[in-house]
Amino acid sequence: MMIMNNTVIYILRHGQTSWNRETQGKHQTHSDGIGNLLTEEGMIQADKAAELLRDIKIDYAFCSPLKRAKQTLERVLVYHPDTVSTEEPRITEMSMYFLDGMAQEQWQAEFPETIRIYQARKKNKFSCTLPSDQDYSRCLNKAVEIAYENGEHDKIIPPWENYKDVLERTKGFVEEIKGMKKSTILISGHQGVNRAILGNLLEKTGYLGDMRTIADFAIQNAAVFRVEIERSDIYLSHNTGKRWTEGFIENL
Repeated sequence: MMIMNNTVIYILRHGQTSWNRETQGKHQTHSDGIGNLLTEEGMIQADKAAELLRDIKIDYAFCSPLKRAKQTLERVLVYHPDTVSTEEPRITEMSMYFLDGMAQEQWQAEFPETIRIYQARKKNKFSCTLPSDQDYSRCLNKAVEIAYENGEHDKIIPPWENYKDVLERTKGFVEEIKGMKKSTILISGHQGVNRAILGNLLEKTGYLGDMRTIADFAIQNAAVFRVEIERSDIYLSHNTGKRWTEGFIENL
């Protein structure tokens, strides 16, 4: 459903990266090296999103500082040379601290001290915190090694975040874009942060009963969500390359 004279917000996840392709479940949050650039398939995905948005007048675009989101946005904005584009640090991806670069099974096998992290996350993915009585120095050393191999030679590993943290981090940004009346806005982000942005946009609507469910929203590479706002009415739809469908993507 399209409403006239409203604020329309498109929320785009970046295309596939090498880390997305290489290992199922490999964590990719704050990492921004050679393994986190778009693959050929990721570029194709971004181009499909660009075609989807080609004939829509986009007034403003906001992008995560991470390269994969920038690469995706660049391919979309080829068709929108007059769009005002801004890098926005508040929409960088949610940080999983030292866990980037390996999948859960690898971490648990090589670093048993991570088992309790995954147990806590399974119990409460939305707001879990790191067990504070555990020594993670070996894990941090491994994270620095992974970052170096990924071309991030002076990497400072950012602290742990959960979805509750990212909701708070993005809340002010979401309020700002909601205030941009009668504008069409594009956000180029990531799976985790896009979940939080959708959570903030859809709070107290019929689309979102329990905020904790955002932690499991399905958001594939280059999937596009559209949130239309007019006064107190909010409409959500998504497009994964075929057609616009109301509501969320069904979990795979």
